[in-house]
Amino acid sequence: MVPLVIDLLRSFAFFKRGSGTRASAATVSVFLIAAVSSICAIGLALFWEHLLPFLCPEPRSVEWIALAGAGMYLAIATSVSHIACVLVSPGEAAATTKDDDSARPFAGPVGSEYCKVCRRTVLDMDHHCLFTGRCIGRYNKRFFILFILHLWVGATFAVLTSIPALRTCLLPLLRSERLVSATCRVVRSARMAIIPALMVWIPITPLAVWHFGLLLADRTTAHFVRTANAFGVRSAFMELASTRWKPARDNLAWQLVKGDFKRARDLRQ
Repeated sequence: MVPLVIDLLRSFAFFKRGSGTRASAATVSVFLIAAVSSICAIGLALFWEHLLPFLCPEPRSVEWIALAGAGMYLAIATSVSHIACVLVSPGEAAATTKDDDSARPFAGPVGSEYCKVCRRTVLDMDHHCLFTGRCIGRYNKRFFILFILHLWVGATFAVLTSIPALRTCLLPLLRSERLVSATCRVVRSARMAIIPALMVWIPITPLAVWHFGLLLADRTTAHFVRTANAFGVRSAFMELASTRWKPARDNLAWQLVKGDFKRARDLRQ
């Protein structure tokens, strides 16, 4: 729940930045790329070193190849989609150069929003993301959705593959029983693998539910924030919950994720 709360608080907050904003944003983006890529690499290494030998004692078997391939794909896809989300510009309609935000540009196209953190008017802005250090807008929204999807699936994969080790190796110890599996005595670290897996899965799940719910409802975080500021948070949630799902062809948010910007422009008109 923590990332969702922080993300919403960041969207509500009013930040003032000086002339060092661009340099700071670039530094933060590089740090976030390194951090997320390192987490993916460490998670894959731990899975390869501890869980995979426990789940599949026979290397190169069909099960071993399937699990190893799934783990590698999820780690690489999560890292690559995050890098793309950071490096691809969300699309800017205008910019200010003043330090005090006294001149807010409203001349952007329909659907554009002004970000007080980036001090830019972003096309089809959704929110300013802590995971990427920049806004999510027209051109990088698809990569953000792919990042959240792969991150959640990867965390779920880690939890599910950790359960056998927990059930076979850790629970007997908690019941003061002797270990009956020789694999448990060899791969001891697999017992506790579910703990870091849950530490990722628990906060990411509400974040994924939030953004995929917005996608299905054809809404953005910026729209939710505007509604909450005008009518209250409860009214904003009620409005979101009562929104009917649109067919994919008529869903503007889905067209942006697909990259069909022509269809998105038609829906705007």
